[in-house]
Amino acid sequence: MSLFHTVFDKFYPLIRFVYERVQGHRWYDPILPNLWLGGAPTYKRDYEFLLAEKMGAVIDIRNEREDDLVLYQQHDIRHLKLRVADIAAPTAEIVEEGVNFIHEQIEDGRIVYVHCAKGRGRSATLVAGYLM
Repeated sequence: MSLFHTVFDKFYPLIRFVYERVQGHRWYDPILPNLWLGGAPTYKRDYEFLLAEKMGAVIDIRNEREDDLVLYQQHDIRHLKLRVADIAAPTAEIVEEGVNFIHEQIEDGRIVYVHCAKGRGRSATLVAGYLM
């Protein structure tokens, strides 16, 4: 893990608090009825949200962290890991793979959640690719 992410981890609870409570940003938002975009599930409440909203598939487009794959397996949530470094743009190949996965999951009747760290760069690029 990079020095940046090691330090970031120490301040993450404060960063998340400021982002959500002080600045008023939402951690996840519906883009379409069956497609959501947001930040990485980190706390128990995030995973409870995924289950409550009946997310059937998740795309994690981060390189620096891993999701709770055991929880996904226990709840039959499909998962795609696309490794893109923080502050980098996904390649055309990554976008194509993600778009195909989103399309397949929605066609199968699943709600898809796409996330990177904060849901503003890498994941938003992928969702924009799907919408195009």
